[in-house]
Amino acid sequence: MVDRFEEKKLTPAVIVDLDGTLVDGNSLRIYFKCGFADCLRSWRLRDAAVEAMCLAARALRLISHTTMKSKLLKVLRPNERLLERFGSAVRRRINPAVSALIERERKVGHRVLLATASPDCYIPTIWEGDFVATHFSPGEAMKECRGEEKLRRVNQWLAENSCSMYMVVSDHSDDLPLVAGNRTGINVLVKPDRRSLNLFRKLKPAHLLLIDDVDKLGVAR
Repeated sequence: MVDRFEEKKLTPAVIVDLDGTLVDGNSLRIYFKCGFADCLRSWRLRDAAVEAMCLAARALRLISHTTMKSKLLKVLRPNERLLERFGSAVRRRINPAVSALIERERKVGHRVLLATASPDCYIPTIWEGDFVATHFSPGEAMKECRGEEKLRRVNQWLAENSCSMYMVVSDHSDDLPLVAGNRTGINVLVKPDRRSLNLFRKLKPAHLLLIDDVDKLGVAR
């Protein structure tokens, strides 16, 4: 007989970043590029001009990244044609090593959560499964799913789904809070720059691997 106070067994979960990790590139930039083309094709020249001005203002550091994202998402609302072109462009840039890792983990019964600062409006186009992302709604303040906020959202999902953090897959130091919260688990880095790699190493997690050091069974060579 199982003790009614026995702790419920938790399912191991793999937390995967999107941009620079699952996707070799920046999905938001791809979306904006496809959105600009969609504006031109549908003769929405005013919207195309707004996008160009926002990107220029960001390049000159006149506005923040969050402000630029919010303004552009108001203009580039998803439609079937835009999402189709965007999805096709992103799928061509999926990292095969990360995709294979996700498939292996799912086959052994582990849950996989995509955790990204990208907007939630286009995630279902490129991802099948659970995710946490930046929620965007016109007229509402946008809180990016990044850093400590991403960790909070991930922990909330873990608690709601009876899961434990088993593996974190990322490319950038933006995910330092996630790795810090997974010190006893496996942390897999995908093409990190030197600064990010050094910052991850300073956390001294129990397992810190590069994606190239993970073999077909998902363990270190």
